[in-house]
Amino acid sequence: MTLPMQQSKADSPLNSPNREADTALASACARHDPSAERRLIQQVFDLVVSTISYAVNSRTYADDIVQEALIEILDSMVHYRGDCSIETWTRKIALRVAMKTVKIQRRRAGLMFFFPRS
Repeated sequence: MTLPMQQSKADSPLNSPNREADTALASACARHDPSAERRLIQQVFDLVVSTISYAVNSRTYADDIVQEALIEILDSMVHYRGDCSIETWTRKIALRVAMKTVKIQRRRAGLMFFFPRS
């Protein structure tokens, strides 16, 4: 049995140049730097749109949810620790916002059924 070679901390994926760039971008966004926020949105916009479009499967709601997700992503940048890539982190937030919105819409649809408008 052969043991795998241990990676040094310098070779760890957590210390990759991209991770350092992600962390620097996140901290600049947390300081509300407009150019950093613009860069972040440009970097993750297509990912957020595709994630939400897949989750919601409705173009009507997708545009509104994308806006909500981007706002949530920017507001949450102070919590980004660099444990994963910024793309993975934003995908998770976008999915959470989409599921929350779908849940609210379903709840409203149920309430409208039981309490019709006059």
